Amino acid sequence: MMRNMQYSAGITLFFPSNNELEALLSYAPVFDKIYVYDNTDSIDEQISNSEFFANTEKFEYFSDCKNFGLSVAFNSMCKTATLNNSDYICLLDQDSIISNSSLIKMMSHINSAEDNSVGIYTPEIIYRSDLRNPASARSRKTENQELNWAITSGSFIHLDTFNLTEGFDENYFIDRLDYDYCLQIRELGYKIIRIKNTFLFQQLGSKTRFLGISVSEHNALRHYYVFRNRLYFYHSKHFSYLNMLIVTLLSIRHVFSIIAESNSLEKLLILRRSMVDYSASKMGKFGN
Repeated sequence: MMRNMQYSAGITLFFPSNNELEALLSYAPVFDKIYVYDNTDSIDEQISNSEFFANTEKFEYFSDCKNFGLSVAFNSMCKTATLNNSDYICLLDQDSIISNSSLIKMMSHINSAEDNSVGIYTPEIIYRSDLRNPASARSRKTENQELNWAITSGSFIHLDTFNLTEGFDENYFIDRLDYDYCLQIRELGYKIIRIKNTFLFQQLGSKTRFLGISVSEHNALRHYYVFRNRLYFYHSKHFSYLNMLIVTLLSIRHVFSIIAESNSLEKLLILRRSMVDYSASKMGKFGN
């Protein structure tokens, strides 16, 4: 007999707008419990955010009064959800958009599948820039599909599987922590499944064009984390001669892609800082 699964959500805040806070309330009918972890590194903002959720049912707000990064937030919410007997936690960004109908459809599939070999269920990710691309719109998936990795936002994390892993590596702060976690569960023999006809809309930087190619543009600090964490992932955690070749090629491509962006000199200089910090084993938040 199929038992009732318990589903929670975990939402990480970072200087959310009032509209973003209001939008989060729409998830209340869907989940048994919603955890809100505030990484906003401003006491006044945190007080305001905590007051917003003070009288809301199902929401539990907490913070360490400092921005320790996404990995710390995810680990804290996953462990809290486990202690409160959740079977799955859906991790969400404050600015991601996913309908309640997609969330309910995902839960329905998980309930009916009862597949303990799956560690993550994920929707299809539609980047907002793709909405203007008819070819991309035609590429929507019509079948469930096994993936090698998935972004955290919108993903339902099986907490029994999570508790077999080392959790999200807190050295990353942001970027590549989702890829790292997915590799952990795959190495344990668990699968990642994308559920058809469920969609999450996500923003991935801004777009610019270079030599006729569309390029995502990020700020300098995001480039710092991308470059440093790539070195950490391929060199420190998964060293092999093949991975050294991969990280070298990816790093070269990264340098050349920045030439197409605004403030390219600032961004190239911060790549140098990322290499220096990685060599000195300075991980976590930039500047610590």
